[in-house]
Amino acid sequence: MWCAIYDWVLLALWVINAEAIYTIQCTDLSSSAKIQSAITEASAMATNALAQLLLPNEAMVAAAFTPLFIASDVPTLQGLYTKVQNIATDPFFVTFFCDENHIQWSDPRNGWMDTAYTYTSKDGKIKHVTQYRIAAGNPGTLPGTKGSYTSLGYQIQMTADVADCSDQAHVYVWPTRINPPTDGSDGYDHRSLSEINSQGIDPNFAALDTIKPLSETIFHELMHVYGGLVNPTSGVKKIVDVINGNRIRGYQSCVSTNVNRLVNGYTPLQAADPPTILAKALYLQPKNKPPMMWDTGVVDPNTGTPVGLPGPGANPKRQIAVIWEG
Repeated sequence: MWCAIYDWVLLALWVINAEAIYTIQCTDLSSSAKIQSAITEASAMATNALAQLLLPNEAMVAAAFTPLFIASDVPTLQGLYTKVQNIATDPFFVTFFCDENHIQWSDPRNGWMDTAYTYTSKDGKIKHVTQYRIAAGNPGTLPGTKGSYTSLGYQIQMTADVADCSDQAHVYVWPTRINPPTDGSDGYDHRSLSEINSQGIDPNFAALDTIKPLSETIFHELMHVYGGLVNPTSGVKKIVDVINGNRIRGYQSCVSTNVNRLVNGYTPLQAADPPTILAKALYLQPKNKPPMMWDTGVVDPNTGTPVGLPGPGANPKRQIAVIWEG
């Protein structure tokens, strides 16, 4: 995999894991280090989730799993988690960006274009593709104004070549997620999950939805990445955030998606948040505390018991059928 470098990139810092085939492109070492730490924790979350899914009858596992998924979802979850676990060696090339200098407006195509994708042409040269339209909007508002996002490379017919960038993905990480408030003033606890496991869950932020580490953002975006494309000739993702006009974001939305899968005609596996939240819940188990039972998405930090009435998908017996055979 070769990546050509724009002139503006010469002003940036490229952080490349010696064993990885992902890059972190930022203008300062602090942001790069924070993203690297978040990638490392996301991989650890995936490793832990894979191990926990092999223990379906453990009460803590069932408490986290049952509201969000059903037994037949497990093989797909295992596939996604394995990809995140192995991000350092997976052949898919992911670039994490701290800015949007690679995103340019195109009047002819009336949208924002990702200009950083490259391909090897028939003559062996590395060339850029500028036709990757990633978002509509207006020329005054970049796609990442309000949050992080992912674009996936795909195959596009050039004049004499097929530009195949389907082994590449670009993740823009919103600066506010890299450097969030540290005092909880925005309503979230942004400590890493490892810190929370060491220090304990803050009673003021004892809901999964109010615990927002950077690793969760990275994990969420990697669900888009490893979900792949609907077909290899378009950038349409299989795993999205909005399905049939319904935005699937946050614990209760994920539970509702699971409960209503037959009525809605889609499942939690088609959205990025459900597998992310499950991995977070399975990982979020502070030391020297009872197991955290995430049946309702909120726990008592001292006892680990769920707070509030069981959600529509909660199972008080905390039992999962056999989830993997073979």
